[in-house]
Amino acid sequence: MDFSKNKYNKTETEIISEAEIIERAKKDVNAFAPIYDKYYVSIFRYIFNRVETEEIAADITSQVFYKAIKSLKKYEYRGLPYGSYLYSIARNEIILEARNNKLNIVSSAKTIDIMNIADEIDCEKEEKFNIMMSLLESLKPSDFELIEMKYFEKRSYKEIAEILNEKENNLKVRVHRIIQKMKLLVVSE
Repeated sequence: MDFSKNKYNKTETEIISEAEIIERAKKDVNAFAPIYDKYYVSIFRYIFNRVETEEIAADITSQVFYKAIKSLKKYEYRGLPYGSYLYSIARNEIILEARNNKLNIVSSAKTIDIMNIADEIDCEKEEKFNIMMSLLESLKPSDFELIEMKYFEKRSYKEIAEILNEKENNLKVRVHRIIQKMKLLVVSE
């Protein structure tokens, strides 16, 4: 039994166990219950951190699990936790909801997380906090989403790559460039 954690904070055994549950659920949808129980709260929180109300978060969360169950037969195990697939659906549902209903997507940034970025770009915390806030607010939505997932949600590049359906190395380069650009802007202030 492999107890070492990978980039997803799950053991290989846990990931394989999820895949086995999904395979059973393809034949009997009731077998999906452990996955629902395991991920409902974290998917809800992920959505709630990005939308304006608990009601909207609950509606989108329901849509996520509906779509996950509806697409079970098409799902193919790729060595990744099923949760990454659910987060990907959740992200797409948030974007769809924002587009269709003029919903504002909000940030899950916290002061401590902003200070972590300040440390990364070597700026003086006290003086530069306002600069950091304005820099974060001025980022393109796609760049902010990367920073949010990496620094505020503490996701690995591998997991972000799965959620965004992009290559891990490309994301590392993009985050590095965003941070470097922020460093330059802080230094020039």
